[in-house]
Amino acid sequence: MKEVEAARYLRLKPKTLRQWRSTGYGPQYYRVGGSIRYDQKHLEKFLIVGQTKNQKPKI
Repeated sequence: MKEVEAARYLRLKPKTLRQWRSTGYGPQYYRVGGSIRYDQKHLEKFLIVGQTKNQKPKI
């Protein structure tokens, strides 16, 4: 998903996702060329458990 689509899915503003990425928070994302993309399964996981790509697993 594009950033705008992911933000809409999470009911956030795209700016919020950009801020989260800059601080290492938020759902996992991919950089494809110069574009940011999100996988829906990672967005769903983030909604459920708050998992971030930079977060260590909780043991």
